Order: sequence, then C-alpha cells, then structure tokens
Amino acid sequence: MKISYRIILLLSCCLWLFGLEAQTVRTISVAQGLSYTDHISLKEDVKDMDLMVKFVFNEDDNTLDVTLISYRTLFAFWDNVHYKPLIKGRKLRPDQLPYVVEYDPKDKFKVTKLFKATVPSPREDFFFRRWIEYDGLQPAPQEYKMVNDFITQKFDIQNKRSQVRVKLRDVFLMDKIEKKKYNIYQIPLGRDLDMEYQVNIQRNTCFGLDEDVSAANSALESIKTSYASLADQFKGKTITSDGKKVFDDLKNALKDQFQKKDVDSPCPDIQNAWDEYNQYVDSIGMVKCVVQDPVEMDADGTGVPADMKILISKAREIDKMVSRWLVSNDPIEKMDLVKRCNDIIEDVNATYGRQVGRTAEQQQALAIFRAAERYFKNTCKQY
Repeated sequence: MKISYRIILLLSCCLWLFGLEAQTVRTISVAQGLSYTDHISLKEDVKDMDLMVKFVFNEDDNTLDVTLISYRTLFAFWDNVHYKPLIKGRKLRPDQLPYVVEYDPKDKFKVTKLFKATVPSPREDFFFRRWIEYDGLQPAPQEYKMVNDFITQKFDIQNKRSQVRVKLRDVFLMDKIEKKKYNIYQIPLGRDLDMEYQVNIQRNTCFGLDEDVSAANSALESIKTSYASLADQFKGKTITSDGKKVFDDLKNALKDQFQKKDVDSPCPDIQNAWDEYNQYVDSIGMVKCVVQDPVEMDADGTGVPADMKILISKAREIDKMVSRWLVSNDPIEKMDLVKRCNDIIEDVNATYGRQVGRTAEQQQALAIFRAAERYFKNTCKQY
C-alpha cells in the first residue's frame, strides 16, 4: 500500500508540476489607470501557495508590466534552462545559469527529493521553461535575482499595438532555512502554469493630441463668440440700408474667417469640437435681418411731415455713427460717437416720449428711429 500510495503521489505531482493539464486562455483588458489582477491557485485549500498575476499598462511610456506576487518566496527562470548541469544531485547551482543572477554566494540552493522525483527521465534532456512568453512585446533589460518577493517584467509595446499575448510558464516556490552564517533556499514545489492571456490594450484615442484638442476648442470658442455678436446685433432685427451694408460686411468677413473643416479624427474631443464648429459656420450663413427704408415724400407735403423727415434723418445719422463705431480702434472716438448717439436719442425722447404715432407716416418714422435706437444700444452696449 505504501508503494502504491507513493506512485499515485508522484504521478499527481508530475501532473501538477509540469502542467500536463489543458492550457488556460483568458482574454483581459487593461487601460491607463485600469490594471488587471488574476488569482492562481497552485494547490487547493493552501492559500500560501496562491499566486497573483497583475498587468499594468502605462500609456505615457507605452509599457506593460507583468508581475507575479505570492505569500511565499518566488523563483523563476529567465531563459529555458536544462536540468543538467544546473542541478547536480539536489544542489541547484546559480553559476550554471546561462544569464547573470544576483544572490549571496554564502547561500545554498537545493531542490527537495520529491521535486527531483517528479522530473521525467532522462533528466539530461529535460529543461525548465522561461517563466514568461510573449508576442507583440519587447522585454526591457533588468537585473535578475535568485530569491524574489515578487517577479516582474516590464515590456515595451511594439508599434503601439492594441492587442498582445502573454503566457505564464514555470514558476517555483522557495522555503528558507536559516543557518548561522548562511541560508538554505529549498525548492519544494513548482508548476508550469500554462496560462495564456490575450491582452486587449484600451488606448486613449486622444493621447498625445493635446495641441490638436486645444486648437479645435480655441477655434470653436472663437466662432461661438463671433456668431453670438453677429446674431445679437442683427438676427431678426430691422435695420436701414446703411445698417445693411455694415451687416453684409461683417457677415462676409466672418464667412471668410471661418471656413468649414473636413475633419475625421479618432479622438472624440477633436471630432466633436470641429463638428460643432461646422454647425456654427452654417449658422453664420443663415443669419438674416430686415431692411426697412423710409419712403421719399412728395414736395407738396402730402407725404411725411417735415418733423417726421427730421426723425428719419436722425435715425440714419445714428446708423452711420454706429457703422463708424464698429470700424474705429480709437477709444476716444468711440466714446464720442456713443455720446452723440445718446444725445440724439434724448432729444427725440424729450419731443416724442414713447409715442407710436397717430398716422401711418408717423408710425413708420418712429418705428425706423426706434429700430436705429435698438441697433445702437445692442451694438454699443459695452460703452
């Protein structure tokens, strides 16, 4: 019974150690600030033999870190290594590794009898696998240690790929036996994890496009301000022919300044800003106003009375001064134009108050003057 039990135990360990079970494939996703952690149980109901594997993506550096973490001390190979001459008897010899590894020369490294018994014969042909395999990644150089609290590998992501592959292979646990002058590290257990991860890298489509985002937002704010000014002054307003010329000049200047942009960007911040910008270009083209000019009166006095003609003349004078105000860069001149317009309005209000006119001619003349007054106040309100 003892022999039978030992054979069953050895076979069980072989299956566990060398990963003859079916490979596990998992599809995972990582992003800047969003890592992925997986838990791997090396032995059921024994928590200090659990592993965690963590994937961390850094978009600034275009790197992926893969880290193994355990409650126990870890050991892994950084290249495929043959059993011999690395292991002689039960002694594991770091100086026989095909790469440089950091360790204390006084310390000793061994494998247990059970571990050795699980290695298939002929042992000369058996090799341990590098703990990590990969595709689409370039490992960053680093120093290797025999004794590890955790094991990590940093990768550069080739061609800024959005999908890479990582496969975990042989990983070993170590027990520490303290002596007076040195430590013995013994490997009792190991396993070919045989776990493949298809890693989807969720990149920020606006990454590295800060200047383009800023340019799009600046253009949008500029056209917003210009459209608001045009619409506030003229949209749906009644103006004279002199005011219409100012309107046409300003509208055409904005149409020349703000041309439609044909943009197809993967960055939603850029695309949305330019889409809204193009909507404002259309809106500028659709701004309209109403032109209402006075009708010339007959010389025999059958048309508008003389005082109404004066009222219309004052409306035209206001329109001309507003037109001059719009093109002037001299603050003193602009203040003088505002004062003169206010004086005209005060004179008319002193004479007519808020009358709307009793005859059609009076109503028309007063409406024309009030339209000029509104145009002045809406345009020059900051003064």
